[in-house]
Amino acid sequence: MPNRTSNIQNVSSRNETTLRVVFVGHVDHGKSTLIGRILSDTNSLPEGKMEQVQRACAA
Repeated sequence: MPNRTSNIQNVSSRNETTLRVVFVGHVDHGKSTLIGRILSDTNSLPEGKMEQVQRACAA
């Protein structure tokens, strides 16, 4: 397991602006699906996470 402290330091040392977004909606209106799709399309998921989710869905 990676050292979380070093990961936080790596992220905080980047010269980037943080964008915080809130998704609000009624139950079963696709909030989690939308967030998952955004993470997938922007390659923001950890290595192997997409395959892990696909295996869980197939079971």
